[in-house]
Amino acid sequence: MVSDNGCMQTKEPQRARLGVVGLAYGGFNLGEEHGPVKLREMLKRLDLDELEIAPADTFAMNEAQAAAAGAELARRGVDAILAVIATFVPDSFIVELLKVCDRPVFLWCVERELQCLSLVCGPLVTATLFNRGYRYTLAGADIGDAATEAALVRFARAAM
Repeated sequence: MVSDNGCMQTKEPQRARLGVVGLAYGGFNLGEEHGPVKLREMLKRLDLDELEIAPADTFAMNEAQAAAAGAELARRGVDAILAVIATFVPDSFIVELLKVCDRPVFLWCVERELQCLSLVCGPLVTATLFNRGYRYTLAGADIGDAATEAALVRFARAAM
């Protein structure tokens, strides 16, 4: 692109601003203690060339924390949300998050330990999101899955 003064300018492609929140359901021995570790691992893996990452300060273990994380992401003006689901999570956690930050949400059910049941909640959560008219997609994979990472980048860019 040439500017008015005749100099060449390059325009960097705009990066999608992705809010990231970790969620787990505490108190049921589903591996919720591994949730913050999984979230930190996910944050290290995200493609910073394609995405501007805005992690929530709160790891949500209940509805109130999910709503607080949503309010924080709304203040940050995110284009989309990555919900890192570390264990089974009730649909109400995601609904409370989206009530205060109505953005498209990429639900990444971290498939690692059999007992965490993160994949089990996926169809339950998406049924509720569908019925309420929220925009979402669902993925079930371990952290580092290249196909899921590529799908996340496409999702976030489309949400812009």
